[in-house]
Amino acid sequence: MGFVKIAYPDCSPVMIISEASLEDLNTRLEKKVKIQNFRPNILVTGCSAFEEDSWDEICIGSVEMKGTVGCPRCILTTIDPETGIMDRKEPLETLKSYRLCDLSEQYLYKSSPLFGWYFEDTFFTLTGW
Repeated sequence: MGFVKIAYPDCSPVMIISEASLEDLNTRLEKKVKIQNFRPNILVTGCSAFEEDSWDEICIGSVEMKGTVGCPRCILTTIDPETGIMDRKEPLETLKSYRLCDLSEQYLYKSSPLFGWYFEDTFFTLTGW
């Protein structure tokens, strides 16, 4: 299987962020952001900040999912979901200060900060791309 280019959120059906990760980000921001800025499918509680980055697999009820890739963040996170007003700087600037990928992963994520992790159902996995 060769390199697959990922565009937009089309790489996996489920994106997970922990409440602790959002709280960690908000301690670094002048103006707090809401979870809606990041549009996760699932918000997890009861874990450490960014612990979701290290989960290879998770089970929710009878559904088993495996982690696929981190979620690179774009300019849409700077739009207030309630007002539609864009802040061209935050939260992206702050995320870039501490959530960039390793140099070995820049071919995939480029300069986008990572916030959240994609998962897919282990029962139905697309192969052969």
